[in-house]
Amino acid sequence: MKYLLCTLLFGMVLLSLTPGLSAQSFEGEVRNIFFDTLRPGDFVPTPIGVEETKYIGDQFITAGDSAIMRWVTGVVQRDIDFYANFSLVTIDSFFLKMYEITDLDILGWQRLGADYLLKLEAEFPARSLRIRWRLLHTRTKQEVAKGVEEYDKMYWR
Repeated sequence: MKYLLCTLLFGMVLLSLTPGLSAQSFEGEVRNIFFDTLRPGDFVPTPIGVEETKYIGDQFITAGDSAIMRWVTGVVQRDIDFYANFSLVTIDSFFLKMYEITDLDILGWQRLGADYLLKLEAEFPARSLRIRWRLLHTRTKQEVAKGVEEYDKMYWR
């Protein structure tokens, strides 16, 4: 214990006598450090609306197929709502009643506040589920991206 105390005292005396290691010598080298955090107002998420999945095939579908289409819509909506880069625009029932709208078009989505609209279409060839998606810009009404996904009905998720 005595040895440790002597070593610490010797080290402090040595540091205080060494020129150039004072607190004033570090004064010009200290910089502000900022952390990469999001604060309110720094970032505005992109509002996206998601239409219900529509069936575009020419065959009869089962109740299970209709349920899969609803689940697909729900999964896509939850995925968009999960990410901080996007905000999900939901359908406002008051807005629909007020303007007597039965089917919301791209202008209606724009009035609800969506910058983009995701349209989903489903087909059920054989034992598969084929989803076609299109991302539209609501102001220009132009297609930004599109794609097709196909899975077995049992493993669509």
